[in-house]
Formats: sequence, C-alpha cells, structure tokens
Amino acid sequence: MPGLTHFSDSFWGTGFTSSAGFDALVQRMNEGKKLSRELEDYFRQRGKLESSYSQDLMKLFKSLKMKEVVDTIEKTWNSIKAEVEKMAESHSKAASSFQKQSEEMKKFAEVQTVKKRQLEDHVKRYQQNKNNMYTKCMNNKKNYNQKCQERDTAKSVFEANRQSVTITAKELEKLRMKKEKSEEEKSKADLAYQSSLDALEHARMEWENAFQTACNEFQSLEEERIAFMREEMWKSTNIDSLTAVSVDESSETIRKVLETCQVEEDISRFIEKCKTGQERPAKIQYENYYGNVPVENNVKSHATPPANRAPQPIPSQGTRPAPPQSRAPDARIVDVEQDSMYSTIDSSDSTYSTIDSSARITPIDDNQLYHTLEMSDDTGTVVSPMSYSERL
Repeated sequence: MPGLTHFSDSFWGTGFTSSAGFDALVQRMNEGKKLSRELEDYFRQRGKLESSYSQDLMKLFKSLKMKEVVDTIEKTWNSIKAEVEKMAESHSKAASSFQKQSEEMKKFAEVQTVKKRQLEDHVKRYQQNKNNMYTKCMNNKKNYNQKCQERDTAKSVFEANRQSVTITAKELEKLRMKKEKSEEEKSKADLAYQSSLDALEHARMEWENAFQTACNEFQSLEEERIAFMREEMWKSTNIDSLTAVSVDESSETIRKVLETCQVEEDISRFIEKCKTGQERPAKIQYENYYGNVPVENNVKSHATPPANRAPQPIPSQGTRPAPPQSRAPDARIVDVEQDSMYSTIDSSDSTYSTIDSSARITPIDDNQLYHTLEMSDDTGTVVSPMSYSERL
C-alpha cells in the first residue's frame, strides 16, 4: 500500500525560514528534466541507428542480384533477398517512429521546464518576502525587549529616588522624564514589533498558499512526466515488438521456403539439366608406326635392306651358316669417325681399304651379327660381309 500521496502534505517543516521541502521538490523536478533529456536522446539515437541499419540493409538488398530459379536452394536464396528488403522497410518505419518520439519528448520537456521555472520563481518570491519579514520582526522584537528593559530600569530608579530625602526636586524631575521617555519608546517598540508580526504572518500566509499551490503543481507536473515517459517507453517497446514481428514474419517465410529445399531434388535437377553422358573415355591403345607389328619388334633400324642379297638357307640345328666367299678374312671396322669422309677396314694381312663416306651399314637380319657395306661407285654395288661387335 502506498503511503503519503500528496506533495502538499509531505514537504513542510517546522523551521520558519527552512526551504528543505521546496529544495527537495526542485531537485526532483531537475532530475525529471534530466531523465526526460536522456530519454529524448535515446529516442534520437535509436532513430539514427535504425535508419542507418535500414539503409545498410537496403544497400545490401540492391547489391544482391536475383537469380533465375533453377533449384530449390536458389529459390530459397531469392526468398532471403526479397525478405531483406522487407526487413529494411521495417527498420525504416522504426527509425521514423523513434524520431517522432524524440521530437515529442523534446516538446514535452520544454513545456514542463517553463512551468517549473514559473512555479519556482513564484515560490521563491514569497519565500524571500517571508524571510525578510521574519528578519525585520526579529529585529523589532529585540528592540522591543531592549526598550522594555530600559523602561523597567528607569521606572525602578525613579521609584527608588522618589522616597529619598537627599535628592533634589530637579534631579527627581529628570528621573521622571527619563521614565516617561522609556515608557514612550517601549510603546513604540511594542507597536513596531506587533506590526512586524502582523506583516510576518501575512507573508507567511502568502508563502504557505504559494507553496501549497506549487506543491500541487509540482505533483501534477511530476505525474504528467512519469505518465508521459511511461507511455513513450511503452511505445518504444511496441516499436521494437512490431519490428521484431516483421522480421520474424520474414524469417518464417524463409523457413517455409527452406522446408521445400531437398538436396536429392536439387542434385537430380542439376544432373538432368547439365548432364553430358554416361559413357567414359576408352583406353588409348598403342598404335605402331609400321603397322601391325608386335611391340617387342618395334625397335627396328630404319636402314634400307641390302641390295642384290641372296636369301640364306635356314641352317640345321647345331650348324652355323658359312660366310659368303667374297668376305675378307677377319675383316672388321676399326674406326668410323662421324665427320670423316673415309672409313677404315682392318684385316689380318694389314691390307687397308678405303670406303667412300656414302657407304652405310645395312642389317640383314635382327638375329644375326652379319651386316653388309653398301658402296656406291662406278662399278656398282659390292657386298662385303664383316663381323660387328654390337647389334645395331
């Protein structure tokens, strides 16, 4: 249960010149003004942030190119891009709402500030008058008390000397005149004191009425401020909720599209659209340059077969074919220089022969060690068998 609910019943004090209650109310008003400015700044900053975010989302949306729908995943991607635009619009509306709230909060705070200042000045004026009257009244009271003391002293001296036989008539007359003067000053001080009390009471009543009114007005301002700020805060949460609902609706739209996305279906569509065939490349087979020759006989000399060479009979097992009769005994090639115009044939009788460089060694058979030297000269082609240490 709430306690006291009225400012006019709660901010008084026994101190005649005390302004503690008024100061507490003024401080409360200042704190409310500060809070209003903070809320205004919050709305303004939120508006800027929402606007900036909306613009960034819109830039992002414009940078995304819509794709021609082929697969379900691309359909989902297009849906996301479309919903981004809606999200940007939602945040743009939120930015406008926050900006409007900021302006309304600013106007409300300005109106409250003017009213508060008027009330403060009004109360301060009456409070200052009350304090001045109080000071004047206290001075008159002090003077009144002093005059009363002087009058009592003068009266006592006069009464004491009137019965004396030693005092002269002239001196007694002086004492009487002094007593009467003190009584007159005491009366004036008394009148001034009472007049100042009346003035002080009047000032107090004026101040009390002014402060009573100020308390009621301060409470009204405070109630309006709290209610207005509460309403604006509620609106701001509604703005956030509407934005969140809009974003959630966009997200739900995307989720529904995502539910239709099937991995197998997209794979199947891609294959159906872009397939190139099911047959794989065949193995590359070996192709012999010389035709249908086994691989092991592929390494053959490119030399031309010997001319005018009679075929040799197939030797029986264990026999070796006899060399032709025209073969020089133990003839062999000693040296063949690459760049020489001549080749030398060495024989056992140390007889040397020269062969023109156009002569070439021609294989008879890949399985034999006999070769021929083919010579081109004016007498025709001469075939001369020889022994060679290395298969060509």
